[in-house]
Amino acid sequence: MHNKNRSSFQGLYRIDTRDYPEEALREALLNCCVHRDYAFSASTLVSIFEDRMEFVSVGGLVNGIELEDVLLGLSVCRNPKLAAIFYRLVVRSEVEQLLGISQASAIRLLKYMSDNGLIKRVGRGKSTRYIK
Repeated sequence: MHNKNRSSFQGLYRIDTRDYPEEALREALLNCCVHRDYAFSASTLVSIFEDRMEFVSVGGLVNGIELEDVLLGLSVCRNPKLAAIFYRLVVRSEVEQLLGISQASAIRLLKYMSDNGLIKRVGRGKSTRYIK
């Protein structure tokens, strides 16, 4: 609804573009999940304006990092185990082990992420995998 599709024509070819690249929106949502501070129960904020979208994940800067560091391009992962899941194929048992959570919690997390387009579920049963 907020990422409209536009078409233009070059000769006989139709070129479809969106207001925002889907890959950029997906990356922003993934960053919100990976970099948020889960000690807080507040929601991630997604604000939509006429000329931009803003994503704000709770938690502020990681301890020991200053605004100047960020402006220089320094990136520090708050949740390295969760980030590791996103960088490779994920199976439920890996999620359980890496995050130290129960099977039920892993299932809920993966379902939530799949339902919200953050990851894609591939296969069924024991062959189920998740891809970024």
